[in-house]
Amino acid sequence: MSLRAAIRRALDAGRPERAWDLAAGAYERGDSRVRYDARRLLKYIVRQLPRAAWTPERAGCAAEIGLGLRPLDGSRVGVVAFPAVGLGGGRFVAVTAARSDGDDLPEWLDDRSAAQVRDALDAARTVLGERSSWTITFDAEGWGGASCGLAVALAAISAARDEPHPAGVVATGGVRADARVVHVGRAPEKRRLHREARPMARMLVPREWEGVRPAELPVGTVAEALERFGAGGAAIDQRLREVRDADRGGDWVRAARLAEEVWERAGAGELEEGERIMLIGALLAAANHGVDEPARRRWEAELASLLSSDQSDDLMARALGSRIVIAVDRLDLTGAGEALALARARPWGSVARMHIDGSAALVATLSGDHERALALRRENLVRARRSAKTELARCLGDLSDALLRTGQPERALEAADCALATDVGRRRGYLRRTRCYLTLHRARALLALGRGAEALRALDASARLPGPDPELRLRLLRARILGDGALVEGVWEELAGDHRADVLLGALISRTRFQLGDARAGRELVALPVFSGLEPREAARRLPY
Repeated sequence: MSLRAAIRRALDAGRPERAWDLAAGAYERGDSRVRYDARRLLKYIVRQLPRAAWTPERAGCAAEIGLGLRPLDGSRVGVVAFPAVGLGGGRFVAVTAARSDGDDLPEWLDDRSAAQVRDALDAARTVLGERSSWTITFDAEGWGGASCGLAVALAAISAARDEPHPAGVVATGGVRADARVVHVGRAPEKRRLHREARPMARMLVPREWEGVRPAELPVGTVAEALERFGAGGAAIDQRLREVRDADRGGDWVRAARLAEEVWERAGAGELEEGERIMLIGALLAAANHGVDEPARRRWEAELASLLSSDQSDDLMARALGSRIVIAVDRLDLTGAGEALALARARPWGSVARMHIDGSAALVATLSGDHERALALRRENLVRARRSAKTELARCLGDLSDALLRTGQPERALEAADCALATDVGRRRGYLRRTRCYLTLHRARALLALGRGAEALRALDASARLPGPDPELRLRLLRARILGDGALVEGVWEELAGDHRADVLLGALISRTRFQLGDARAGRELVALPVFSGLEPREAARRLPY
């Protein structure tokens, strides 16, 4: 199939991001004639590419080629997109609502879909408090089901109020006539389509969905959905306070979700630089904990443009610390060193220095300087006792990890126990989340002391957090204690495709396999560039976390 035919096929299937990637790949690999054709095609495709598909990689490609073009914003009155996974490989379908004298629905809708559209229009009337009617159209046929309901209701309200719906907010969910949002199925396929086709968009989802991600906005009613993307919502200042409180309380998923809402509602241009840095810091923290590489890349790029700003120590240190952690999570010592050099170029106060040195300790661990990592952890503990007692528990947990890596399991256990007994005052929500990580340190120390049964009991009593961190490490430690390789394989099989590609998660699984006697897994570890030339045992010791 020719390049033009493949691109036309992708566009006809409603997947312009695939068309872009095909043309961009041809431009990168082709000869001069192919590159010329590919560039012309990219200029055509970009006008059909939604802003929500405009990843940093695609923006970088456009800049390299010199297109000077960006996708149009795409926000329009009465138009909302929803994921339709029953259309071939799936696509986002746009529903358009226009005011009319009576409800007018497409004739090709099946009975179930038509009933859902009618319920959605009744829900819109419930929210509006008035009798309105609409003509409803869709830009693709061949799908069916209730998951269009929330998008239909939002499109109708947008048309009635003559207010554009943000193109960066998509929706899926059934709707009742009383405006309640109800569960719809096939969540894994819809999430996959979201990641592939609209990775920069926020997606409104039913509250009943399990394991809601930062880029997803769970709602229980149509009115709540409207508030989520800004219509009639709380003031921006209030939302910023909520982001700050959630982030400081360790509820990173909620902090990121709120930060995304503020970013969508206010626009980066309407926020002060300090506010932008605070939001980016919260979003990077959630991306790190959720192992969300596309989100990491996006917010790291946003942060890079702000590094020269004159901002408060705490905000900048938290944001720079997140950037260092991102590089460590990629096992990229060069990138981590560059970010750390930027951090060291600034003078810091005591509390801000904790964020920088905490990240620097991870870099020292990855590079094999375990004594340096221990020294940094001890210095942070002194700072916490002096100036930031609410950080004591976390600093003690970090110290426990460093002590264990330097062959001091008894003292590592003492530090973990002390951390678990620490009073953090009003930040009890923060401690509840931190306890999962502290329990992990305690169980590792118990195992190192030959007290495997106690380590298992500690893991059994641990609470659970959403996402792979630290759940994956807790499960791998259990497999190691039990000497059960099948448990490791079970963890691997359960990882979604995007997580399987994550270098850190793959390395953590290889480390556990090696610790259970799999020599091939040890070779996989030392095949990683960061561990080149090392013995597998030392590579396992250097692997952070």
